[in-house]
Amino acid sequence: MKVYHGYKSAQFKIENHINSRYGFPCLFFTDNIELAKNYSNNTVISAELNVQTVFDFNNGISHSLTFRNLIYSLRKKSVPVVKIRNVFDRPNENYPLELSDIYVVFDFNQINNIQLCTP
Repeated sequence: MKVYHGYKSAQFKIENHINSRYGFPCLFFTDNIELAKNYSNNTVISAELNVQTVFDFNNGISHSLTFRNLIYSLRKKSVPVVKIRNVFDRPNENYPLELSDIYVVFDFNQINNIQLCTP
């Protein structure tokens, strides 16, 4: 499964010691390259993930307590990668909500074939 991750630093680097906004290491990817660009000011990498766990969020919003609780629950279950389907997401309120599938990676060894996407 090819997915995208937007980042703002000069160089993308996977670092297990860097915590997400949830307080533990995890990376978020999307199947929507435009959404990834919004998170990054157009600096995007693509990667391939082997996804075995899928959860349908039923058009819920990623910036919600329900989404946050889901992320904590999945981490507690030691799921390496999860596809969360049908999520409305955006970097902040300055962007419109976009429907996409969100991929959460807790085990960074599951990230393969990282490539820089040209804008």
